[in-house]
Amino acid sequence: DENPSVSLWIKKDHTVFFARGAAVNTTRLDLKNNDAVVFEFNGNFMDLGWAGKDYIAEAALTNDTTVKVKNPKLFTKDAKIQFVKGETVYNNSNAGYKITDISANTLTLDNGIEVDLSVDDVIEAFLPSAPADS
Repeated sequence: DENPSVSLWIKKDHTVFFARGAAVNTTRLDLKNNDAVVFEFNGNFMDLGWAGKDYIAEAALTNDTTVKVKNPKLFTKDAKIQFVKGETVYNNSNAGYKITDISANTLTLDNGIEVDLSVDDVIEAFLPSAPADS
């Protein structure tokens, strides 16, 4: 038998934290409150990470799969990011760009970027949308 798995994506200020692959060992449901339902679970996450807000350190061209940032410590592998150029957000058709590798100040992405980026354009956390109700 497999235990259920839970993933969380939480935004605080300019940073999105993610915790994926929780093996839930026990769950408790509290129905005493008339206005809310409280779920408690006990388990461990298999993967933790984050993405913050930073600035492009070196120009990048459309379809590039690497970007250089000023502070790579603001990102972890598997985080999702988006770019802001002026007032326009570029987020890979609302899927975000997944960081597949970080080496020095270079982030490698799962897809080529959809716009030319200039020094000091914004790179920031992408928060996935909640799945539609079925």
